[in-house]
Amino acid sequence: TCSDELYFEAARLAARYDTPITSHESSGHEDVIQSLKRTGERPIEHLVKIGFLPRRTIISHATDITSSEVNSLKATGAGVALCPATELKKGKGLHAYGRLTEIVRLGVRYCAATDNANSSNSLNPMRAAGLLALLVKDLSLDPSIFTARDAPRSITEDPADLLGLNAGRLEVGSLADLALYDASNAYLSLGDPVQGMVYCDPPRVVDVVVNGELVVSGGGLTRLNLEEILREARSRAESIARRMGVLG
Repeated sequence: TCSDELYFEAARLAARYDTPITSHESSGHEDVIQSLKRTGERPIEHLVKIGFLPRRTIISHATDITSSEVNSLKATGAGVALCPATELKKGKGLHAYGRLTEIVRLGVRYCAATDNANSSNSLNPMRAAGLLALLVKDLSLDPSIFTARDAPRSITEDPADLLGLNAGRLEVGSLADLALYDASNAYLSLGDPVQGMVYCDPPRVVDVVVNGELVVSGGGLTRLNLEEILREARSRAESIARRMGVLG
């Protein structure tokens, strides 16, 4: 629904400030139909035509795309944020319209993503990575195409690459970002812990370090009061519901 002028201006600002730019495109078959009516072209086709797919661009969803559009993403270097939970919950038809297998096999830059909370009901990146792994395996009929070790990479190194950050790896010079999980569960302490994290229930996060700062300690936030946040969120939700006439 964006005008070409809006795309041009957004791209100009992103280039000016040397920052990534993202746009939700082809998030379902209905989006493609709207684009065809408005421009005569599919969403990714149109973005290629107007020059909106440089390497700094991150396309969210890309649920309904063609093989030609996958090739365009590969050729331009643009990235894709894949949101498996949202597409499954909303019945977007990955089996009918998606090209997850081609994206992975062709080497398009991508990452696993959660979308927003009201679409996926979960902002847990490990859950998103596990769902993406399972989907790619099933759609490709090849369990080796996306391994358990590819899943953590899709929420660490891969998104860091899309965002142009020196992060996602435990090495000298990278941003000091680290998440520590509770490994006391049987599926983590027995057998392969990576497979346990990816395919079983995502384990509890114990500590999180962001750029060297401890922001979660012992499972609790260090800089924010979660109870106060939830209390305010409930109050605002009730206020909105009353204005909508949902609550008496």
